[in-house]
This record gives sequence, structure tokens and C-alpha cells, in this order.
Amino acid sequence: MVESILKHLSEDCHNLSSWFRDNELVLNLKMGKTECMIFGTAKRLNALNGRQLALSVNGTLITERFKKCFVNRCLFDSK
Repeated sequence: MVESILKHLSEDCHNLSSWFRDNELVLNLKMGKTECMIFGTAKRLNALNGRQLALSVNGTLITERFKKCFVNRCLFDSK
């Protein structure tokens, strides 16, 4: 399942990058400017077993963030 999600996300990143280029826009891929965020419960995020998604656009790796959601609050973990 994770492989399928990664494949679709990679295709979406490529399409987004192409759209930006075709419309003479710039996607700022500098460290800390473009990040991907994975939302989920602690149980679902733990199912990833610490696996990195390794999303990239034009060869630039996108920083990954995790968000663990509980009933009343959300915590951010930087990895």
C-alpha cells in the first residue's frame, strides 16, 4: 500500500512541477520552503516503521514532516 501511495505522490509532484514550468512559475525547493506532511494517527504512522517516502521534484528531495493526531490535539514531529 505504501508503494502505491508513493507512486501516486511522485506522479503528482512531477505533474505539479510541469505545470509550474509551463506557466512560467517557480516551485521553491530550498530546504525548509517546500515540505510534504503525512497526517495520521500514531497507530497508522507507526505502521510505516520509520520508512521515508523520499519524494523528490527534479532530483531535489522534499523534506518530510509527520503529524500525529489525537482526539483533541495534534503534535508535529520533525524527522
